[in-house]
Amino acid sequence: MTDNSELAPKALLERLQALEAENAKLKDVTIQSPAQLVVVETEYKGHPMLEFRRGNARPFSMGLKKLEAIQESWEQVEAFLNKHSTAITNEQI
Repeated sequence: MTDNSELAPKALLERLQALEAENAKLKDVTIQSPAQLVVVETEYKGHPMLEFRRGNARPFSMGLKKLEAIQESWEQVEAFLNKHSTAITNEQI
């Protein structure tokens, strides 16, 4: 019969090492592949909306007027994104 006082710390240490390895693997995968953006057409009080969802981030919606304004000023939007894209990380989105 084995001594439980010696087996428990050894088993716990092996489990801890396995969990640390799994955690490192999960962190590495999230850095390499950011959460996929999902865009869904929804409705709010009878008005069509687009809802944007990405991973654990809070979803947000936009209606026709805001989307039309973005479309009209798309050149400025692209210039802004190009200027500031290095400062943005997935954690800020």
